[in-house]
Amino acid sequence: MFYKCNVGRRFAQICPFMIEGDLVTRLHYNRRLQVCDWPWQAGCASCPIQYPNGTFPPPERINNPSNDCQYLECANGHASGPFNCPPGTCFSRTCQECVRDRTDGNCNVVQPQPCIEGDRRLHDCYCNFYEECTRINGEFHWIQHECFGGIHFSVTEKRCMLPNEAKCPHIKHLL
Repeated sequence: MFYKCNVGRRFAQICPFMIEGDLVTRLHYNRRLQVCDWPWQAGCASCPIQYPNGTFPPPERINNPSNDCQYLECANGHASGPFNCPPGTCFSRTCQECVRDRTDGNCNVVQPQPCIEGDRRLHDCYCNFYEECTRINGEFHWIQHECFGGIHFSVTEKRCMLPNEAKCPHIKHLL
């Protein structure tokens, strides 16, 4: 997917299918060339390959295919990482940054949320994880914890509860 601008508004566009009759596999958007391209050339899910003239695209970041809260750094066709986004953010390939809301191509780069000792918050990607602000050697850090036994973290109660009581906001994204 990519966005076209018209009179200051963005409109979502979807790249066409790769093969006639295959209604699943689509071309990927190539940000450098600004066209729909073969997936292995576009570099959305893997580092871009070498150009025919022997050079590589400039270094950039891509989403970690197994975790949206992480990114990989590509240079000369090879990935390093994964690197974690700050809590409460996920990586946006469009923005090349970790953002709080990447809906419709938003690039609202955020500063890390202040850590107040004892405060708890829901993990940005998973209902069964939460983070608690903890003092370690005089400094405050967000430490990840897990709710075990199939239970979820409740944003309002700030504790682990049964899923139907916790009402995790991530559930709508998983359907």
